Amino acid sequence: MIGFYVIMIAVLAMSAAAGYTIFSSASSGSALSLANQNSARIEQNMSALNHVVAVNAEGNFAVPFGILSDSAVLTSRMILPSWVSASATAPWGVSYGYCPYAPVAWSGPAGTPDTVHDSAGVSHSVEINDTIVSQGTPRAYVTGGDVRPAHVRDAAGAPDVLAFLIAPSNNATDVPGCADVYWTGHGWAIDGAIRGSVRALTPDALTHSLSEAPRLLNRYVAPDGTGTGISSTDPTSLGLALAEWTHLAPARMTIRLSGAVEDHEIDLASVDLGSGPGNSVPGAGSQGRSLHLIGESGAIIAAAVGSGALAIPVDMTVSGVDFDASVGLQVGPGVRLVLRDSASAPFLRSQGGHVVMSSGASILAQGGGGSPVILEGGSMTIQGNGTIDATGTGAAAVHFDGAGFRLDGSLVVTTNGGHAFLSPGSRGNPSFGPTAVFTLNGVVEDTLSYANILSGHIQSESLSSGSLITERLSLGLVT
Repeated sequence: MIGFYVIMIAVLAMSAAAGYTIFSSASSGSALSLANQNSARIEQNMSALNHVVAVNAEGNFAVPFGILSDSAVLTSRMILPSWVSASATAPWGVSYGYCPYAPVAWSGPAGTPDTVHDSAGVSHSVEINDTIVSQGTPRAYVTGGDVRPAHVRDAAGAPDVLAFLIAPSNNATDVPGCADVYWTGHGWAIDGAIRGSVRALTPDALTHSLSEAPRLLNRYVAPDGTGTGISSTDPTSLGLALAEWTHLAPARMTIRLSGAVEDHEIDLASVDLGSGPGNSVPGAGSQGRSLHLIGESGAIIAAAVGSGALAIPVDMTVSGVDFDASVGLQVGPGVRLVLRDSASAPFLRSQGGHVVMSSGASILAQGGGGSPVILEGGSMTIQGNGTIDATGTGAAAVHFDGAGFRLDGSLVVTTNGGHAFLSPGSRGNPSFGPTAVFTLNGVVEDTLSYANILSGHIQSESLSSGSLITERLSLGLVT
């Protein structure tokens, strides 16, 4: 009997041990799962933050200003604004701490002073610029103020910091403070009694990530758009979308314009596609970036005030969009401009740029005393079919000054008052493809003779060199 009791006690002990092991394993598995979820969540938020960092003309970055974790307490800790991320919380519901800094103050007027508080009651000062556009709306960004203060445990060579995102430890409600973060020499860690994890956004890391994976933005706009521009059902305005191009500096941005009854208006004096507001820094350019304007049927861009030229210092494609009489196009050196799918403009000035007209694109002069197309160096190519209508100018249609010209398709040119295709003194280097058809005021011209007259250098793939006409006036091409 005693042996029986001994066996039973042993069995019970073994069962208890097995049960504890199972419970411990389940608890460990649950904790590990929670930690993994939290790690994934904070990385998602860092990615969202990365995507909305602003950059100025000097290449300096700025991060969004945060919001109070408790709107009723002005000294409550800062968290990410909901427009950056709608899920800036740990899986158990506690908001991540957010610590924005300004390692390099932006040039220009000082921003509005404000304060960032953390969970430990430590604060630092910042300056806020609330005119930077992101997701179709002016937002508050940190463009000046305090840099991240040194920590007593910092190893040498601590990087500059744009922002920290701080998570509490598993199932905890207390979040470490901004001042609790230190540089180990290899990464960032939390000091102090309150434990947690941290992710840092640094200028060096951001520069590297943008070079590895450039930003690509897609925005929808409407004349009365007041939304984020992220979808066609929530459009922003064209002006704000172009401001976002300036502030976020994406490598490629596609703007889709609705075909509305009203025009899409822009302020030519403030639009900055890369050469300063109103082309105040001509020649600055933005190499490696491209802007695409795609219009629904009837999409028209007009100047909000007055008229002038839209300076284009970046590669740009305009598809199915008409610029009205108030907005011409000015192409900068080395820039490629493509007008296609019946896109049109009232005039075109190119200073060493490369212009391509195709698929029914046209220059439709609305008035003025000069040629609607002026090419100073660079090149112009007609692919498919294009039109230049200079009847409203009382001048020749085109002025070439050392520019290349290639006709691969059909070009129809119309002038009036006896004015010719080319203005006096034009010179260039033309060539014509096998399907080239050049029509001037209703008459199909001899492209080979035109090539000879324009430059003395003949490059034609469609016509024999049999008949050369050397009298300029007999062609009616130049006055």
